[in-house]
Amino acid sequence: MLAFMALMVAFAGFFVFERLRISKERERNCAQEGIVLVKTNLGRYREREGFVPSIGQGLGALAKRPAGKPVPQQWQQLIDPSALSDSWGHPFQYRLLDKGASDFEVYSMGPDGQDGTEDDIYEP
Repeated sequence: MLAFMALMVAFAGFFVFERLRISKERERNCAQEGIVLVKTNLGRYREREGFVPSIGQGLGALAKRPAGKPVPQQWQQLIDPSALSDSWGHPFQYRLLDKGASDFEVYSMGPDGQDGTEDDIYEP
């Protein structure tokens, strides 16, 4: 009987561990999908306006008409504001990669919410 109980406890431990692993994997996949969605809409913004939002305007320019320059002439909401956060509720990060401001990067700071750590998530 004791061996059976030990086996049941071991099985339950394995089951809980596996469920946690799957949950973490799902959160990471959702963050990657969010990154793709945001990048797609930044591309649509660039096609419509001829530029992407400035760093000061940020990703919020996809959800609400931005203030400041550059001023979008054909602005329309492209994304729901809730889609601008990752699986852990942290805002997606956005940076321009060249001086012409036509290339950009979008990423998640991951579960720890800290920029530049091992768990940061980029497009798959």
